[in-house]
Amino acid sequence: MKLKTLKLLLPVVAITIQNNSASTIIPPFLQDLHISVAALGTLISLNPILALVSRLPVGMAYNPRGARLLISIAVLVMGISNFFYSFATDGLTFAIVHSINGFAYGAVTTLYMAFYVDSLPPEENRNHAMGYYVGTLALGYSTGNVFGGLIADHYGYGVTFQLAAFLSLIPYILL
Repeated sequence: MKLKTLKLLLPVVAITIQNNSASTIIPPFLQDLHISVAALGTLISLNPILALVSRLPVGMAYNPRGARLLISIAVLVMGISNFFYSFATDGLTFAIVHSINGFAYGAVTTLYMAFYVDSLPPEENRNHAMGYYVGTLALGYSTGNVFGGLIADHYGYGVTFQLAAFLSLIPYILL
C-alpha cells in the first residue's frame, strides 16, 4: 500500500467510526426518551432510507474538480447533525436530525468512494486498493460500535454523540 493510499483511507475510518458509534447507542437513547419499540424501528429506518435517497443524485453530481468541496460540506453536515442528536428530546426532533444525518452519510460515502478511486496514485493496484477500502470500512464499523458503547456507558449519550461529531473534523482536515 502506498502512503498516499493510506492517507486517503484515514477519512473512511473516521466517517465509519462516527456513524457506528452513534448508531450503536441510538436504540437505548430512544428507549430513554420513552419511544415505543414500533416507533423506534421506524425512526431508525429514516437514516438508511435518506442515505439511499441521497446516493443517486449525489453520485450523478460528482465531479473530480468539485469533489473536495462537496465532501467537505457533506461531512460537516454529518458532524453537525451528529452533534444535534444530543439535543433531541422527542421522536420528532430525533426524526429530523436522523434524516439529515442519513442524507449526509449517504452523500459522504458515495462521494468519498468516487474521490478515493480518482485520487489513487497511478502505481497503486486498483484491485488491492478496493480491498484496502473495504477493509477500512470494516475497521471503522467494528471499532465505532465498541467506542460508542464504552463512551455512552461511562459518559452518557450526549458526550458520545458530540465526540462522534468531532470525528467529522478528521476528513475535513485531511481533504
